[in-house]
Amino acid sequence: MNASRNRYRCQRIIDAGNNARQVWSNVKDLLHTDHSTDETNNDTTFCSKLATFFAHKVNNIKATIAWSLAGLIYDPLASDRHLLSAFPAVTDDEVAKLIALMQAKSSPLDFVPTSLMKACRYTFAHVIARLANFSFEHSTFPANFKTASVTPRLNKHGLDADDPANYRPISNLNTVSKVLKRLVLSRVISHVSSSPSFDAVQSAYRRQHSTETALLKITNDIYARFDTHQSTILAALDQSAAFDCIDHEIMISRLQHTFAWSDRSSA
Repeated sequence: MNASRNRYRCQRIIDAGNNARQVWSNVKDLLHTDHSTDETNNDTTFCSKLATFFAHKVNNIKATIAWSLAGLIYDPLASDRHLLSAFPAVTDDEVAKLIALMQAKSSPLDFVPTSLMKACRYTFAHVIARLANFSFEHSTFPANFKTASVTPRLNKHGLDADDPANYRPISNLNTVSKVLKRLVLSRVISHVSSSPSFDAVQSAYRRQHSTETALLKITNDIYARFDTHQSTILAALDQSAAFDCIDHEIMISRLQHTFAWSDRSSA
């Protein structure tokens, strides 16, 4: 049985061809197959222990950052006056294309298997498009779609499975929630990327950009300084639980002030 599964996964890697993202996804799936039983613990007490640890970790990091930035009012980004007051309406075809491009993986929270949604994507596209437009109109994300299935995963195979510090939480939203998120993202990116406040050298979460483009930019800058006999200092920061530490009030304020996002931008 395991041999058959491994052959299947190896074939998926071959079929991915030159699609680097798909190849890497299949490789990770293959490498982690035998470790799944080691990385999960269904004990209720241990799950509560993990949840408490993750919450306290994030709160402690936020408190440390707040203390370090106390009194700092400097804003390095300019204010954008190109107002984003409304999201363009979602169409059935747009949703159908998103569903077609999604992987056939289902979330434990899905009320419809992703494979069925993909097979009947034009039927589901109409329903999801209406839901998205209602959400934009009322500036409200459906509360039921905010819930995620959280799975603790060991940072590295072989670590102490009883130590919560060795885990990272993996959140899995239901498929409809993921589609709604991508619909919003496609509308936000076009506005933010055209803003004068957007950093042109950002490599994260941009098409045709990656860690490779970031390293190329840094390397080029260092070589350019060498050519002019200047010194170079590189400061690299790694924030633990970076996304969990996002302050929503600060983020909303930055969107409104820096990127001219109105209170009714999804109206």
